Amino acid sequence: SKLMGERIVSAASISRQNQNTIFASTRFGNVLGTNGSVVPIFKKQIQNGGPITITDERMTRFIMSISDAAKLVLDSIPLSQGGEVFVTKMPVVSISKLADAMIEALSKKTIIKKKFIGTKPGEKLYEELMSDEETSRSIELDRYFVVLPTMGKTRSEIISGYKKVKHTTVTNPYNSSAEYTLTTSETLDKLREYGLLDLPAHHNTNRHWPIN
Repeated sequence: SKLMGERIVSAASISRQNQNTIFASTRFGNVLGTNGSVVPIFKKQIQNGGPITITDERMTRFIMSISDAAKLVLDSIPLSQGGEVFVTKMPVVSISKLADAMIEALSKKTIIKKKFIGTKPGEKLYEELMSDEETSRSIELDRYFVVLPTMGKTRSEIISGYKKVKHTTVTNPYNSSAEYTLTTSETLDKLREYGLLDLPAHHNTNRHWPIN
């Protein structure tokens, strides 16, 4: 559904009637602390004495704060030339190390165990925010990758609209399994930086799903 939304926005940029209107998209990682985030669930599980339920020890995800998400939207507005997708450069965490960091910060020396419950149907162990196909039409700015549209303005026209371009070519997909993963200590620093350890615990700690 998110990919379809990007396609619609890019198409709107080509077919727009008002030439003063610019359409572009932003692509997020996991915004920690929002609805659906594991952080408040893990916190409640720790308060209950464990275990912390984790899908798979190998699972990695890109993370960002609510402020990062807002900054991506606001920064992309003056940058947009039409039809692009902006992707923030983000840290990568291991979900298992995220649990370790929260245990270290919140367990008060109580022994908290981790329980691996398996992935949901269709759930990936990694997150891909820019595919191999997209790298051929992407550029790199200081804080963002930009996936350029396949139609509309030419590549050179769009690039000339940016004040600073770090690299005009991108060779590697943006995939959490291929990026540096934060250590447990670095993950804990991020949780503190984002103010997530003070979030209220989630009342529902159940994280299980039927196996097909």
